[in-house]
Amino acid sequence: LLKCVESLSDVLDQPLPHLEEAKEEASTDGPGIEVLATGGEGENTDYGPFDDEETRAFYCDIPDYLTTVPPALLGLSPEAIETKKLENSSKFGDGADGGTESLDEASSMEDVALIEEGGEQQDLATETGGDSSQEVTGTNEGDEEDKETPHYKLMVLIDQELPESHGREQIDGISERFCSNHGSSKNSRKRLAKALFQVPHARLDLLPFYSRLTATVDRVWSDIA
Repeated sequence: LLKCVESLSDVLDQPLPHLEEAKEEASTDGPGIEVLATGGEGENTDYGPFDDEETRAFYCDIPDYLTTVPPALLGLSPEAIETKKLENSSKFGDGADGGTESLDEASSMEDVALIEEGGEQQDLATETGGDSSQEVTGTNEGDEEDKETPHYKLMVLIDQELPESHGREQIDGISERFCSNHGSSKNSRKRLAKALFQVPHARLDLLPFYSRLTATVDRVWSDIA
């Protein structure tokens, strides 16, 4: 604006008038525009890049099956578990829950109960097996036995239940069952990794649940992620 006035003054051969500088009025609304609304006093709203506490917990609060699942089910030695815990601590930070010991005790008691129940059922089947007739066809027996095999259960878990996961509790249940029943097998982990990699283009809604499952299993075995 000043240059335009100087040019006009030279063309008209008139002296340059004195221009007063406008004074800036103090704003009473604070500096700039507040983009993010802050909560009330005493309310913790530091969710980082997440919108709310539920979303933050979904991506950050990952279950640790090294402390809740018995080592025998994971197929890892106590030394390997301690090494993996140190690795997770240096990679993800210390996020251990206070109730780890109680969870270990509950898991151990549950495993003992399952073993005892399985032994009772096996004894009962042995006792009644000699008196059972041979009228049942071999095909039906084969179908029932196939449904109880680990291979069939893994197929149902990965091919049927995993693509239908739609909640945090459901995907955590799938990850816990995989780690407890199938994770100790390297072939099972390869099959899971293949299923996680081949997400259908029309099912992008599964990506958050698959990522949580990957992060959970990666804390036990590093060959998934």
